[in-house]
Amino acid sequence: MGCAAAALLFFAHSVYSQPLNGQNEIKNALEYAISTLPASQLGIYNGRDYTPTTITAGGHPYFPTAEFESGTIIYDGIRYDDILLIFDASLQCVVIEDYAGHKICPAEEKIESFILGLHTFKRLTDIPGLSTGFYDMLVDGKLFVRRAKSGGGMQWRSSTDYFFLNEGRLFQLTDKKSVLESMADKESDIRNYIRVNKLSLHKQKGTSLTEVVKYYSSLKQH
Repeated sequence: MGCAAAALLFFAHSVYSQPLNGQNEIKNALEYAISTLPASQLGIYNGRDYTPTTITAGGHPYFPTAEFESGTIIYDGIRYDDILLIFDASLQCVVIEDYAGHKICPAEEKIESFILGLHTFKRLTDIPGLSTGFYDMLVDGKLFVRRAKSGGGMQWRSSTDYFFLNEGRLFQLTDKKSVLESMADKESDIRNYIRVNKLSLHKQKGTSLTEVVKYYSSLKQH
């Protein structure tokens, strides 16, 4: 149990002033504890209610999966580990589940980053030409991707937009030409690296771009 969970459970015990037996009693105590805390003390659990989207054969709005997973969030300067969360890519919001089972979207502007599975998302702001929001870090501080979904019901569509920040300049990487333009000072080396390693910027775009950016960074260090 994480520190936040332990603190709430301790508070629930103190409020009830009696032993808590069984899952239902614990859940009820936690619900009461959460409802009686002032907003200033709720921390990450102070957010708007979230209604899950029905999953159909046509898909869902979540990334990477439609299941809540244990993850990590840095919220308002505090790190929360072992938080059940999911990312709604259509609304671009992080959804967490509190100890009473309620679904909540914490205040977006207070989320610095979150880790979900193998993905680390950061909230990027103040980058000229880039919309404020959550971006999946492929190469921290350099290569990142905005993952979004649109549609609904029986037809959900996914989109991925890749961005490369090179010495303060932002480039959107859409194809080989845009990649070479973003690394113009090492274009010959990058072109050769892509060819020799048979990298595909279509079928395995994320993996290939990650390799290229890391290689480009290594060239810049010499």
